[in-house]
Amino acid sequence: MSAQEIDRFMEAVGELVNTAGFDQIAYLVPDLDAAIEEWNSILVEQEWNVYLFSPETLPRSGFRGQSGNFAMRLALTTTTPQFELIQPLDAPSIYHEWIERRGFGPHHVGRFVTDIEESIRRLRAIGFEPVQWATRYGLDGDGGFAYYELGEHADTVVELIQPPNRRRRPEALHPRKASR
Repeated sequence: MSAQEIDRFMEAVGELVNTAGFDQIAYLVPDLDAAIEEWNSILVEQEWNVYLFSPETLPRSGFRGQSGNFAMRLALTTTTPQFELIQPLDAPSIYHEWIERRGFGPHHVGRFVTDIEESIRRLRAIGFEPVQWATRYGLDGDGGFAYYELGEHADTVVELIQPPNRRRRPEALHPRKASR
């Protein structure tokens, strides 16, 4: 993306969200459980909800214009901004491509939107395609995410996220550590 395209993309995203700044900061990790332990030693008092996302739990998904078959385990904090740790499982995915080029570590920043499918439609209408996306994974058929690469000029990824009203139960919960 050129600098002008990045500006146009960020202006369009600004129209889709109703908060300033970023809502989520995400990292790619090789071992989710070990990463949670490491982050808890840094952040100390955090709750982490762990989820498995796969073709079975992502009813509609895509990757680079094709149907999506990616899978990942992820952990989300209950903080603002939210921290997300992602352990990629099945490829191809934006995560595997990133790790191949850059290794594990910071991956994307996220913004919350109220309607992911409308956000994807609006960005497509002005020429921006999501690299990877999934929708309707909440218990009520809502929720979704879409990743957009900003290219070599910004060298980052922005994720638009519609949190579902009701999530399925996490596979694990790492509760807050007791205060000392």
